[in-house]
Amino acid sequence: MKGHNGGVICVAVTPDGKSIVSGSNNCTLLLWHATSGASIGEAMAGRTEEVTCVAVSSNREAVFSGSSDCAIRMWNATGGEAVDDVLTGHTRRFTCITVSPDSKTVVSESDDCAIRLWDAANGSLRKFKTGHKLKVTCLAISPDGNTVVSGPNDNTVRHWDTTSGNAVSEVLTGHAGSVTGVTISPDSKTVVSGPPYHTLRL
Repeated sequence: MKGHNGGVICVAVTPDGKSIVSGSNNCTLLLWHATSGASIGEAMAGRTEEVTCVAVSSNREAVFSGSSDCAIRMWNATGGEAVDDVLTGHTRRFTCITVSPDSKTVVSESDDCAIRLWDAANGSLRKFKTGHKLKVTCLAISPDGNTVVSGPNDNTVRHWDTTSGNAVSEVLTGHAGSVTGVTISPDSKTVVSGPPYHTLRL
């Protein structure tokens, strides 16, 4: 699968497994057929900085990309056309974007240590939360859509309520290094987190 003129930084797969979207340091995204590997349409251009993260809505209607230009852009997931809405508010490069299971909420985090929740339909900011003292490196949203889990470089994991934006539990500690990955079980009851030091915690 060749098409980018720069290094690929991030990839996401559509919920139905039929398409792949990739983001590059040449400021573009590409859509691909997952089976044939052929590109779909033209490159999604319009970014002014490298694309650092990408996510696809569960209804497969929209692609959301984050960049070093501190903005989220929305794209049509079928043909790659840009949507007018540009989501701004973060002050540093994006590290992660995810979309709620009902496709109504976009959650983003960046090197500014803030987590933002956006309305996926109109791009308006719903919630803005800080609490981490160091940059956030990973996040996950629960399958029931009620909780966001974030992992920063301060060796902790935090839970946030997607409706209120408030922290919903004690700060989880125990890692000896920065948390670089988090995920949530299908029943939304268990969080798995890991640092780059050969251990996982549940």
